[in-house]
Amino acid sequence: MKTGKQKQLAHIVAGVGYILISFLALENNDNDLIFSIKAIVLGSLFLIVAALHTWLLKNFKQLSIFFIIIEALSMFYMAFTVFKPLSKSLYNLFLLAGVLYIILFVYFLIIPQKGKPRHHRRRRKISSDYNDPANENYKTRPS
Repeated sequence: MKTGKQKQLAHIVAGVGYILISFLALENNDNDLIFSIKAIVLGSLFLIVAALHTWLLKNFKQLSIFFIIIEALSMFYMAFTVFKPLSKSLYNLFLLAGVLYIILFVYFLIIPQKGKPRHHRRRRKISSDYNDPANENYKTRPS
């Protein structure tokens, strides 16, 4: 899988995860409305980044990596502020997700981005017998 598709998949997973968590929080009344709105906005932002990923890579090279570190930091924020008092399993899950996003961030920083391979066309050389007056095609170029 290409690194562009891997980054796009990371943004999609984070966006869908945040939106699901916000709706679960609204259903269970575990958290207040402000948390759910923050999670929906973050999830929507990450899904928009995933949808515009090719355009972002073309115009802003490192913006996708910046959003991966934002996703990691927001995972840690959610783990420490929201899920630590509620449930130990969600707390551990979000800590693990934050660590994985940090690993992705380091991986995408270290791995160089490969562009399209460039094929250099060789120029066709004109043989020296075109400059020979004895040749019938003297001073004419090949078509």
